[in-house]
Amino acid sequence: MIDHKSLALFLALGMMAAPAFSNSELPKESKKVIAHKRAKYHRILDSADKPDNNVHLAFGELGTYGDESSIPHLISALRLFPDEELSGNVGMICTHAHCVQDLEQLTGVKVGVSFSSWKAWWENSHPGQPLPTRAQKSH
Repeated sequence: MIDHKSLALFLALGMMAAPAFSNSELPKESKKVIAHKRAKYHRILDSADKPDNNVHLAFGELGTYGDESSIPHLISALRLFPDEELSGNVGMICTHAHCVQDLEQLTGVKVGVSFSSWKAWWENSHPGQPLPTRAQKSH
């Protein structure tokens, strides 16, 4: 578990250690290959029922390959973690921190670490577009 101060440091260092390219300058792979990878990681998150190694990998890869279409998948994946904000010495596992970091990187906002916080952000920033449920996202 990571305490609140350690999480802040982890996220700050993570942002400093971000890849040296933006989403518009992805690794030298075709757009089709990148879209396929992104869809694969979306499916992993959509079908997850616990934060396992595949989920951890998906968060790591979406930090590189994610785009706006990844945001609802990441928000829904927050359901895998306790739905509460950090306070005091309450900590979180690194997988949870990676999900939050991806959301912050893709959206440019910081709204918290809980599913409820990010769901509220989605509903306010995407009026009339309900956050897809797991059943609606299955391909």
